[in-house]
Amino acid sequence: MSEKNNSYDEDDKEEDFFQNKNTSEIKDEIIPLKEEEESEKEKEKEKKKLSSDSKNNSENKNFLKKKHKLESKEKEKELVSYKDYYTFGYRDPGKEGRKASRIIFLRSFNNWVKASIINKYCRLLGRGASVLELCCGKGGDLDKYFMNQIKLFVGADIARESLVNAMERLKKIKNEKYNNNLKIKCIFIKDDLSSPQNHFLEKINKKYYFDLVSCQFALHYHFENEKRINAFLKNASERLCDGGYFIGTIIEDNVIIKRLRNRKNMLDNKYINEKLTFGNEYYSVKFYQKHFNISDGPYGIKYGFYLEDSIDNRDDEGNIKYVEEYLIVFKEFEELCKKYGLYLVEKKNFTKFYEDYSKIEQYKRLSNKMLKDLDNINIKKQWEIIQLYMVFVFRKGKEASNNNNNNNKNTKTRYTPYLEKNNIVFDNFEPEFHEETFD
Repeated sequence: MSEKNNSYDEDDKEEDFFQNKNTSEIKDEIIPLKEEEESEKEKEKEKKKLSSDSKNNSENKNFLKKKHKLESKEKEKELVSYKDYYTFGYRDPGKEGRKASRIIFLRSFNNWVKASIINKYCRLLGRGASVLELCCGKGGDLDKYFMNQIKLFVGADIARESLVNAMERLKKIKNEKYNNNLKIKCIFIKDDLSSPQNHFLEKINKKYYFDLVSCQFALHYHFENEKRINAFLKNASERLCDGGYFIGTIIEDNVIIKRLRNRKNMLDNKYINEKLTFGNEYYSVKFYQKHFNISDGPYGIKYGFYLEDSIDNRDDEGNIKYVEEYLIVFKEFEELCKKYGLYLVEKKNFTKFYEDYSKIEQYKRLSNKMLKDLDNINIKKQWEIIQLYMVFVFRKGKEASNNNNNNNKNTKTRYTPYLEKNNIVFDNFEPEFHEETFD
């Protein structure tokens, strides 16, 4: 949306808060973000009311709650909940559509990152691992696990249609690549993975535990409040074996805040005339509020995200309808993980990940294969998006440390995958789909 000519001065004042602040400070000073699109009459009326109340109730908690409520009245008309988007709005462009995408380099790079991190930790765990993928979507990473010779895959997602498509993808992979001789047990489960009221783990056979839990490009949907992220981490950790890994990819908090802070100095900010918005012709990030309730802590810091051919939603006039996401304050996330016995092993921005992993021969060969002939005139703008993301790896158990990348190598005892350790074998490899509690 276009701003009036005098909006820059007002916007500058509001963005002064971001100077010299990192997300490690968010817990004490919740990021104030700009509220938009209130009518002049309504703003003036509320301003007078707040001014009057402030004089008599400056220390009153009810006044503060009322103030934040008034400041949060933005209707966010172009914002779509992630549940609605993935249930009703998302449409897979298909293999040919993905190949024709203008962001094919970004897509391929993200796939290389996922393939590399999955390969690394599956190899550390050994052949025959059991995998739980949270927010598995349409099963785009299925074959990345299969190539690492896992024995059990459980994929869960909130969108039923996505899981149906994942099962269709599984059938196609088995037929075209494995000649219908793929002996991996696959189970798909529909559930809201961060709902405190749901009992997701009850839908999984009680005898199944996991060596690897993965959540790729989706954890930011679950940082809405403390209850939801705790419910999610409970689901991620409770059936994860000691010595197993929790891996994932997310938007890095410091990067997104730095860009928001410096958005007017970005050379290619297509959204320079929109408050608290930045991006280029392929992506856009937009914050909505000036204040978040400090009693919520570092949760519920909502922004809208758009990415062409991926998180891509528009109205009938072609205007962007952003999909809601929540900022993950990583320092807080790391502390929460410790409550569930998860200890940080590795975290890297995608650029650092590429710098480090492309020096390792097997991942260098993989990048040459997956990114071959994809250089084009728009690659710089796609790198701008790549730099938003980071990889994280946690290990279940107190032994984890930052120099633990080779903890299962050259030691007297190797990690034994759960299925092998417990002599669990499968004789039926037909995929299963569950919506109700597993019996």
